Amino acid sequence: RTYKGDLQRSIFACKNCEEAMRRTKRHRLVSFVVFTLFFSYRRLGYIETSWPARLNAQLSEPNLLLDSNSRQSRPLRIVSWNLRVPFPQDEAINRTWAERREAIANAIAILQPGVLLLQEDYFSMNDELLHQIVVPALNGLNGSNAFLSNTYQRYGLFNRNGESQPSPTWPENAFTGDGVRDGEHNSIWWSQRSWKLMKASSFWLSHTPQVPGTSFGEVTGRIVNCVILRNAHTDKAHPDYRFCSVHLPSQNVTKQILSTEVLSSRFAEDQIEASYSFVGGDFNTEPKSSVYNAMLDHGFNDVAASSMPKYDEVVSTSDWYKEAETNQLIDFLWIYNKSSRSIQTQNSVFVSIPCCGFDFSTLREHIETQIRGEELSSTHSQERPASDHRVLVVDIVI
Repeated sequence: RTYKGDLQRSIFACKNCEEAMRRTKRHRLVSFVVFTLFFSYRRLGYIETSWPARLNAQLSEPNLLLDSNSRQSRPLRIVSWNLRVPFPQDEAINRTWAERREAIANAIAILQPGVLLLQEDYFSMNDELLHQIVVPALNGLNGSNAFLSNTYQRYGLFNRNGESQPSPTWPENAFTGDGVRDGEHNSIWWSQRSWKLMKASSFWLSHTPQVPGTSFGEVTGRIVNCVILRNAHTDKAHPDYRFCSVHLPSQNVTKQILSTEVLSSRFAEDQIEASYSFVGGDFNTEPKSSVYNAMLDHGFNDVAASSMPKYDEVVSTSDWYKEAETNQLIDFLWIYNKSSRSIQTQNSVFVSIPCCGFDFSTLREHIETQIRGEELSSTHSQERPASDHRVLVVDIVI
């Protein structure tokens, strides 16, 4: 319309109508080029025309990743959680896995992580959470999903042998002493609607990182599981993201320092594969410790430290045995420094998840109150926890 108005004015105003004809030809040429480019880019997938369907999909799914079709970024929520493997002694305090698992599944659905990093997670625990527990939260979000497996995919190998499926030949768990042939997997979950898997890999914190089941002299293996993910909503060349889940040895600084060296070496070798590299989990060490400082020296940045109020007073373990004085801050999310300059942490918080007997709406309010940074009521703060670790929730924009 603008071109037409200019053309009409030029026809009536100019004394030489040949000038108007030349303008007409230029306008037609510009229009031809614009429409040719538009349809060509749409055919190649660079222009998304089905925006109503895309918008509805975004409103009905968790706010999980970066928006590939605009210059504005949406927060990416990364969650790390040590679930605590089922110990026989937990039965005496009414905190068995059977009692805790429903609250954990509902909490994951409420938190809606884009990426979830787990520790102390049996294969059987992952299987139950993903495939066996009906999750009202997802039904409330989109009206169709009933299980977490409808939303999430998972990768995680067994720390003792690097296998992905249970077997009668699996070794018994060395820590629980109950004969269970299962153990920690350090699994990674991601939203299958938001991400597509580009690569999955594993290594071990040992002198021989490629040898399954190894560690620095422990009875167990110290596996690090990693995935490289790409935005599922685009076929264009797009930044890839590496996420790794880890659980460092406890009460042995030498083994922990050696573990940080393996992490640093592997991330340095593999940094060309991903634009942004994260590692999260249970590091069994506190800020300002020699192990924490070693991570900094090796080129990792603590993502939560810059945005969590009173970081030196925060704890990530829960009152599992009602011994609050023993709680510590030992769970972290790190980003490798080569990709940290464009990271903005919008919010980070440790969330305590209560176990047992909470209806869904009450659990949601319990979690959202903490996400907002508000204090829980005295009644809710005394509830039995669903794990001996709080959930680390970090919202970032890249």
